[in-house]
Amino acid sequence: MIRVALIDAGIAERHASRVVAARAFRLGSAVETPGSEIAVTDGIVEVTRGALTHGPALADVLLADARIELIAARVFFDSLATSAAQLAAALDWAASQGAVLANVSAGLREQREVLGEAVQRALARGVLVIAAAPARGGAVY
Repeated sequence: MIRVALIDAGIAERHASRVVAARAFRLGSAVETPGSEIAVTDGIVEVTRGALTHGPALADVLLADARIELIAARVFFDSLATSAAQLAAALDWAASQGAVLANVSAGLREQREVLGEAVQRALARGVLVIAAAPARGGAVY
């Protein structure tokens, strides 16, 4: 089996049988600073509305391959905005769960140290990290 981390807006209940771990990461403070607390919730949260259906749709694509086991990390909640700290916490957790590939459904316009360090840690553990390119500007990672 191949463990793939999906760092996105969550997944749907229909994916539950193929999920080996699921966790939600929400920044505990409105201000993103090193050491900010991340509220963590284990378990699958179904997402069915608006743009937040990207996670379940991508899970459908990934799980078309019978060899995939999904590690679901939710970082989007009420909108398609998240923080580098949330993404970093989710990526660190996914790597600790044995992900060999991590799909980070987010693009940044500028480098964020906390996320760059998490990407380096994941790469050092042998995780292939795939991330979206920003809508404007060049690639950050």
